[in-house]
Amino acid sequence: DIIIARYILYNYSLDCDIIFSNINDKACYDFDNNVIKLSDKYKFKNGFDFIMTILHEVKHIIDITRLGYKKYIKKYNQAGVMAERVGKNFHDDNRWEIKAERWALNQMNILWSKWNVIKMYEVFK
Repeated sequence: DIIIARYILYNYSLDCDIIFSNINDKACYDFDNNVIKLSDKYKFKNGFDFIMTILHEVKHIIDITRLGYKKYIKKYNQAGVMAERVGKNFHDDNRWEIKAERWALNQMNILWSKWNVIKMYEVFK
């Protein structure tokens, strides 16, 4: 699993590590140590769930790189507070989390299409 995750990071030109760690969330990006931490408590349902989680964290890294850490955290916290003001969840209804999920699903569809094309090529060559 870690090898697949590292390959995904490599494909997005991200130079960070990935480890299993004792965290409460499914996964998180630790900016200070430049590492994606995956929960050693959480059992991924399948390969799709695992790859979607990695891609979700990749989107957070891309956003942090684009905006800068301080600006990203400020915007992330603002979005969480806005969600709470209308009675929603700080994390689950945070627009940055929703954007990361949508982006990850889009990237997963792209990866799946490429994988199918590669598999078809191997079968018919």
